[in-house]
Amino acid sequence: MAINRSFVSTQDISQVTNATIEIVATRPDMNGLISPPETPNRMIGYYNGLTDSVELYVVDASGLRWIRV
Repeated sequence: MAINRSFVSTQDISQVTNATIEIVATRPDMNGLISPPETPNRMIGYYNGLTDSVELYVVDASGLRWIRV
């Protein structure tokens, strides 16, 4: 039995047709409105180097605010 190494790869998000979580470099602004509005239910992840974890955020149904998951 062989042991296969795991790996992480990337793909241009415009070419992906299944569910994805985009990882962003900056934390979304939770205090203001999103301008221009985003697609409702869009999910992103922000890597927090201080806690060594990924924080998940989703756009609310109006497309105007981020909600931390």
